[in-house]
Amino acid sequence: MNMKKSVLLIILLVFSLATNAQQLLTAQFPKVTIAGKSSGEITVKEIISAGGLQTTHSSLTITHFVFTIKNDGNSVTAASNSAKLTNQMIGYLKSLKKGDKFYIEEIETVTSSGKVIQLAPQNFAIK
Repeated sequence: MNMKKSVLLIILLVFSLATNAQQLLTAQFPKVTIAGKSSGEITVKEIISAGGLQTTHSSLTITHFVFTIKNDGNSVTAASNSAKLTNQMIGYLKSLKKGDKFYIEEIETVTSSGKVIQLAPQNFAIK
């Protein structure tokens, strides 16, 4: 019986460590979001209403990102030096149709101590 309890305790410990490691990874690798979404399908209205990007880690400030749209085989790129969508980006968004894709890339953030952290690119499709 003691052996079974020991095995059960070890399994619980390993599970607990794995869960904490996943939470740590999520905290260490924040994502950028638009209207609460970090990828997938989104409407133009949701994007424009959001007005810009946010991160899943509240202590980071977005200082730069590149917005790339791919529609009808063409690619258009615009950059922002803040978390806000530029007027140019909003104009491009208004021309998108269902199924068109866009990407948020070269996302730079800064911590309160001044450390620059580059976030992973995100892809979206218009629904």
